[in-house]
Amino acid sequence: MFNFHPFWVNFIINQATVQFCHRLIATLTALTVLTSAVLGLRAELPPGVRDRFLLLALFVSVQYLLGMATIVLGAVELGYVHELNAVLLFATAVATRHGLRGAMGGQRVVVPLAAQGAE
Repeated sequence: MFNFHPFWVNFIINQATVQFCHRLIATLTALTVLTSAVLGLRAELPPGVRDRFLLLALFVSVQYLLGMATIVLGAVELGYVHELNAVLLFATAVATRHGLRGAMGGQRVVVPLAAQGAE
């Protein structure tokens, strides 16, 4: 996977390395966004913000599936839809962040990860 020298050139020229990095970053991003969406849905937030968290989960799931389908099928058209969905995902992330401004009146949102009885 790291065939070229100097080492850093692999991240630009080597298609296998670029694909691997893209998949790794996509997986980490999807897991982060889905975790944030779950925490956002569990928090006491206004209904509009909760809806945005649902949209975030939807768009990141669709983005991940479109990326996999584009690679497997090799369809350029799916690549275009993948890019369009990326714009929608980014816009939803910005809207969600904007909705969180002032949602808690300056308080930090703390969501317990474990059930209270499990302590």
